Amino acid sequence: MVIYAVLLAAVYSSTFSWLVMHDWAMEDFNYAYMIPFVVAYLVWEKRDALRVAQGTPSWYAAVILIPGIVLFWIGEISGEYFSQYMSLWLVVTGLCWLHLGLSKLKILAPALVMSLTMFPPPSAVYSYVSFRLKLISSGIGVGLMQTWGLSVHREGNIIDLGLIQLQVVDACSGLRYLVPLVVLGLLITFFYKGSLWKKVVICCSTIPLSIISNSLRIAITGILSHYFGIETAEGFFHDFAGWFIFMFSLGMLVLLMWLLSRIRDSSFPKNLNSEAGLRVRFGKDATPETPAGQASESSVPSCPMHALLMDGKNRVCFLTAVIVLGIMLFLSRTADFREETPLASPLSDISMQIGQWNGVKSSLDQHLVDGLCLSDYVLADYADDEGRKINLYVAYYESQSKGRSVHSPGTCMPGGGWRFLQTDVVRISDPDNHPFPVKRIVMEQSGARHLAYYWFPQRGRVLTSLVHLKAYVFWDALIRHRTDGALVRVITPIYPDEIVRDADERVTGFIRNIIPVLNRHIPQ
Repeated sequence: MVIYAVLLAAVYSSTFSWLVMHDWAMEDFNYAYMIPFVVAYLVWEKRDALRVAQGTPSWYAAVILIPGIVLFWIGEISGEYFSQYMSLWLVVTGLCWLHLGLSKLKILAPALVMSLTMFPPPSAVYSYVSFRLKLISSGIGVGLMQTWGLSVHREGNIIDLGLIQLQVVDACSGLRYLVPLVVLGLLITFFYKGSLWKKVVICCSTIPLSIISNSLRIAITGILSHYFGIETAEGFFHDFAGWFIFMFSLGMLVLLMWLLSRIRDSSFPKNLNSEAGLRVRFGKDATPETPAGQASESSVPSCPMHALLMDGKNRVCFLTAVIVLGIMLFLSRTADFREETPLASPLSDISMQIGQWNGVKSSLDQHLVDGLCLSDYVLADYADDEGRKINLYVAYYESQSKGRSVHSPGTCMPGGGWRFLQTDVVRISDPDNHPFPVKRIVMEQSGARHLAYYWFPQRGRVLTSLVHLKAYVFWDALIRHRTDGALVRVITPIYPDEIVRDADERVTGFIRNIIPVLNRHIPQ
């Protein structure tokens, strides 16, 4: 086990570092620091069942070990950490199956399932779910405030109380309470003595409980803000309300468990010391412990490391796994799948005179530049003769790798409070009448509407999907040893005296003028 631990730590060292130092450091996921201890306790709690159950090494573990290895290389080459997280989980699960057998793997299932909660979902999925939860929570919260008798109006995630406006930001979406509550729900079901349907009800109820509780928090905040001012929505009350709502949700979960316990479950054995009770506690293959002085076949391979020394098949499994992990470690440290491709010309040299448009450069905050890990960028505001403005942002990466790759505005802008009204992919033509796809978004914030176009120039391709981007990064790293790429984003306000079509024409006209300029800077 020590050898496995050392090899896994070496192979996934960058993954562990990013998980602990970056993902777990985010406020929405700092609960994950406790998950390894919970997983360790779940394994320790099953120690008697593992000792009693009989396990046979199985090569069938390859059905999850091979996908785990494939996901490792997909994440390693394309620069996607979520693939690495799933690879780590599959490899660890596969190693347990390989040596302990399926019967013991079933006993370890609660710990393995719980370990999945350590890994944050992909940012695109998380942003989408957070956005939807904000709308649902704010909608229910407004309904509760109207039931109370307040005159309130909601537009997106903005709640208008007349003289006071409340914004339901990402931190108030409910995910900050939902994810830990789901984790607690899972933990409760592992120890809950009841039938499967009751456990499913308990676990699934955490989702509506979290939404309803967060909606109640928003409603209470709105009511108190109406009577006592906006100060009640900030500071101590804001933090205390979050803690109180989470404890309220937990209390409702406990109440649900009590109600379910009142429903008779005839399939659950009353005597947990009987043979049927042992099967419930320790797994279906469990049998009563052998009385003192009697030999038992299952007592020999009680320790996996002892089995490695005593069983020939287990030794072969161990040596095979060590060789595979060793090859993964060697190739990940020595194989160079990407080369840095510099810009043909620095983006800072982009002209501030584009047709009828005159631009003024600006800059990002240094902490944003450090977080994005980009190679070069340009940020500029252009205006035409009528004073209509367009914002241009171009970011370039000489080489894309884990933690250093193009970020999609589709996931970043909702975090800044933007609400997407319309999202689609359209095709526009460059000056040579060659069509290419761009992502088009109509969005609003605090009543102001904007139109955004963005696309990803990637080594001669023009992409609009992060999934396609990651796939081509993987392919080009293998075939061409190139992973360079860029993001181009163009945003313009939709002015009160115009319709969306007017903004479309303004943006597409600007893009036709800027494309030849960008082609002189970004490698094709």
